[in-house]
Amino acid sequence: MAKRFVRNDKWRKQPHSKGAPGGLWWYRRPDRQRVISAYLARAAKGKKLAPGFEEELKSWLHELANDHNMHEWGRPRTRRFWDIPSFARHLGPKVIKPHTLMKIVRELENVAKLLFPKDVPASRQKKEISDEALAALKAEVAAGVEIRLLAAKYDIKAFRIGQLCPDEIKKAPAERERLINEHMTETSGAATPHSQDNSDMPF
Repeated sequence: MAKRFVRNDKWRKQPHSKGAPGGLWWYRRPDRQRVISAYLARAAKGKKLAPGFEEELKSWLHELANDHNMHEWGRPRTRRFWDIPSFARHLGPKVIKPHTLMKIVRELENVAKLLFPKDVPASRQKKEISDEALAALKAEVAAGVEIRLLAAKYDIKAFRIGQLCPDEIKKAPAERERLINEHMTETSGAATPHSQDNSDMPF
């Protein structure tokens, strides 16, 4: 029987992905320093970066881009990659918070896309969706259709639906509740089989 892992606070601070974060596709390039330098130049505009931030950033990227032996967590024969939130939780909030590190990686990828537009993997490119398809998607989201199913139907990432349909997602729970109530009303009002009339029975 396979060993089950409890997704507790300890688990949330471990590397458990089978691949590096998708947003770091550019890190394997020999000229990755171009991305880092351009990001730092942009980040430094209007504010002063903390001393040693560049070296700290490079250390984080190295940790995220490479797999790690799970010996520290009791699985010496297993190697896994960090996902961004887990790595930030491992570092602790005094070092960096998950949403901050996710924003940094996202901005680094945006820089990489500008520098190397022809090398962006297909999976990291935004899929264009027509106005007609977008209207249909928004209607289905608002109606409460599962995001997972819609992502497969429209061949886009689930998070992209969140970006395209924020208002519809907020409406979805209310619409789902309305449909459930409507269904319950119809069901409760449906005719029910009458009990057999035994008035003419001789006993």
